[in-house]
Amino acid sequence: MLQSPVTYKHSAGKGEELQKHEELQKHKDEVTVAPPKFQSCQLVRIKKESELENPDGPNPSEFAMGKSGVIEMEGMVYVRNPDQESTEEGTMEQAYFVRIEGIGPVLTGEDWLEDAEPPPR
Repeated sequence: MLQSPVTYKHSAGKGEELQKHEELQKHKDEVTVAPPKFQSCQLVRIKKESELENPDGPNPSEFAMGKSGVIEMEGMVYVRNPDQESTEEGTMEQAYFVRIEGIGPVLTGEDWLEDAEPPPR
């Protein structure tokens, strides 16, 4: 049985919603995001740490490194500066959920991925 889609209503009034929308429109040109290098359903390989010159986050788990999988989803994640003493803010990084057989979905950064060859038949 098909169900009708659920509609969520915000408690904010119309004026407040319009104000938020205008604020977002003002700042939309300030943020530039490069298009993702990989797409959903693409076969990729997660590199090993030794294959990277300067690995940055989000880092995949060690047991996923060197394995191939399929990208389930791509998006942006907030990565905090690892230096506790630093006053720098974190950054938004391109990240992917890669489904690896026998492991499940693994969150990894774009620098950790490369195109993978399909397995031999």
